Amino acid sequence: MSKSQYSEVERAMIYGSWLVTSDSTATAELYRTLLGWSLSRTTVDRIVEKFKFVDNFNNYPGQVRSQLVGNVECDMLIESLGFNHNTLDQAAVDIKMETGKIINKRTLDNYTEDLGLIYSKPTIKLNHTPEDLDKRYDYANLFPGYPAESLIWEDESFFPLEWDCTSKQWMLSKDRAEITQINCRGGLHVLGAISLRGSSELYILEKGLTWNSATYIEALSTVVLPFLTQYHKARTTRFIHDNARCHSSEETTAWLEKNEIKTFAHPPRSPDLNPIELIWGLLKRRVYRNKNFKSLEALRHKIMGEWKSLGQEIINNCIYEVLYNRLLNVEYVGV
Repeated sequence: MSKSQYSEVERAMIYGSWLVTSDSTATAELYRTLLGWSLSRTTVDRIVEKFKFVDNFNNYPGQVRSQLVGNVECDMLIESLGFNHNTLDQAAVDIKMETGKIINKRTLDNYTEDLGLIYSKPTIKLNHTPEDLDKRYDYANLFPGYPAESLIWEDESFFPLEWDCTSKQWMLSKDRAEITQINCRGGLHVLGAISLRGSSELYILEKGLTWNSATYIEALSTVVLPFLTQYHKARTTRFIHDNARCHSSEETTAWLEKNEIKTFAHPPRSPDLNPIELIWGLLKRRVYRNKNFKSLEALRHKIMGEWKSLGQEIINNCIYEVLYNRLLNVEYVGV
């Protein structure tokens, strides 16, 4: 029997069998033999990783649990967000139905930040071409079984002086998502990298400069290369950045090859699959909390302080959200 999707009960059965064997191939063969399912090792890996994601958060240290939400509600929230992929609104409904306790979205939002659980869906649903979807699926299949600690994500972001202004944002055109330029009074372009082993120093582009091959290579040399040298010397290390022009230029490609930095090709129009995008969202919430900025120097000081104060647990959870949730739910469509 060919099955493309499995119910929650069937997934739990598969995960339970894997816990006994610790062997995805053996687990897949078991269900092929007993039930006739065309279950592959890769599918077992995906199901196992999703359950591990939930288990990681269920085992979170008790001291970080908010006083506003009890342990029962905490467990429900984690399950609702991490496993069922619900929004905060739906999580509040789940908690009310099960416990009768009314908890508003703002309370849950503050609680998830205190807990370090980063749950975020893209604010814009990107319309991908069939080729885009095929590349997203291929990208997602690079990760099962790959050592997560060997992965590094890099990205740039823009911090305007005023929170209600942004220089670039994803907009939907008729048939695909594209980046639209918006005028802004000023701000700072920054670059950083994250992994399960830490974060790089933050690079801030000098006023008047823009990202091109030269400035991008300078930033990589200044903050990313030292981070790689210190924490990521293994041959399995893979550097992941998106498809910006300065990332894929001949100059940048030559610099990466010269420094023996191997990459994974990030799929086009897929910011939702880059965990550092979650970091930028969280960082901006902290930077602009209750204030805008009158000078670039004040903005620079605040950004640097908040970047350095990011805990490793929060960085890890952003990475887990992508590895064990979003990537596991990228579906094959075919071109």
